[in-house]
Amino acid sequence: MSARPVIVVEDDPFLRIVGVALDPDTSPERIAAFADFFAHDLPDFAGWLTRVRANAMAIWPAQVRLVSSAEAFRGNLAQADAAVIESYPLGADELAAAPRLKVVQKFGTITNNIDLAACAARGIPVITLRRRANIACAEHAFALMLMLARKLNRVTGRIS
Repeated sequence: MSARPVIVVEDDPFLRIVGVALDPDTSPERIAAFADFFAHDLPDFAGWLTRVRANAMAIWPAQVRLVSSAEAFRGNLAQADAAVIESYPLGADELAAAPRLKVVQKFGTITNNIDLAACAARGIPVITLRRRANIACAEHAFALMLMLARKLNRVTGRIS
């Protein structure tokens, strides 16, 4: 059996879905949290995960490494087969540190942080994904506003 592909992902709350969908080592708590968050958009979250995984045969199962800094991103590129980024730089220096890199997914459509010419010279496609808001995001914002309005953050764990 071959090793799982390594996907290095900028640790952004929305990008954590990559690990939920593709990394079997993702905690059940994180999967449940995403299922709750996307409940209106994806009422059958488990079914959605099954379909995503079936369509992602080349990268399921994967080892997803969430990185929380540009330095950690660069430090993980040596083993990366794919990278998913929003703001971290990806230029000639990063590409030199990434001998196995096959594809870059940009969360957003503005690619100013990516050296597209250097990627093209290496034959590495850069795919963009338009950021979209969804019902779950709006509901979460309203829930946070209500929590603050009622000062629930001050009583959490104090009322049984």
